Amino acid sequence: MNSKKMLVPVMAIVSVCLAALGFAFLLIAALTEYDVSIGHFENKAIFATLAYAVCIIGVIAAAVCAFLVRGNRISRGKNAGIFLSFTSALSAILMLACVVLTFVDNIIAQEAAIPGTAMNMGMVHYLSMLTGVLGGAALVLFVFYGSYRTNISQILSFCIPVYFVFETLIQYFDKTTAINSPLKILVQLAFVSYAVFTTFDAGVYIGKEKILPRYVFSCMAAVVIGGSVSLATLVCQFVSPQSFGISVVESCLACSLFLLAAAKLHHIAFSIKPEKKEEPAVQTEQAEETVNE
Repeated sequence: MNSKKMLVPVMAIVSVCLAALGFAFLLIAALTEYDVSIGHFENKAIFATLAYAVCIIGVIAAAVCAFLVRGNRISRGKNAGIFLSFTSALSAILMLACVVLTFVDNIIAQEAAIPGTAMNMGMVHYLSMLTGVLGGAALVLFVFYGSYRTNISQILSFCIPVYFVFETLIQYFDKTTAINSPLKILVQLAFVSYAVFTTFDAGVYIGKEKILPRYVFSCMAAVVIGGSVSLATLVCQFVSPQSFGISVVESCLACSLFLLAAAKLHHIAFSIKPEKKEEPAVQTEQAEETVNE
């Protein structure tokens, strides 16, 4: 039992360490092995390969940890701590800031729209802004209540993963970078990992306690993949901004979601408890007969 209780805290530390390692490898690869003119890494890019390997190892470790925590569940009575509340508030502020940035870039500056895709992508941007506002509101409610306790906050919490789905589509159809650019694909993978993580996070607060293994997996994957990519993206905004095709605010939002996933792992570590096993009916009847005698 003690080994299982220590599993999630240990794997949370391992996930953060892998994220730091992946960040270092990806940053070096983006600065030294990436050819901006063609949007690809150079041949035999060592650090890029190492960054990929770290992400794969992180996903495998997340799958192993998820397998080992089966049969446990989360105590719903535990409220959010200071770190979790802070990361939720930071994510809410940055998500709303991204909505404002999207409005400025795609509503006011319509002349910058890409010919032939303005109508379709405009709709995606509208939906992205709508879900961003609703998702930000859910995070604000989480900060005030320490949980998604109310029905409205539980419904709004599912807007957060939808927001990252739309952001993934926007990145995919962005014509300023090559569609098969490895850095562009990594950003999309980070957004997908955040979408999966926030989906299971929302599910926990509507009573789906048995999704704990998948919840732990999604948190760890978001920490490793999202952390590696978002931290490298943020640094590159100031060193080599042409490498990644997202803005500084979006990079900050991605980093805040990395911190939020890490905070959720920390929260799980102190909220996990073993699932109660029901006694067989035969044993129960025998116990009652013994008491009556």
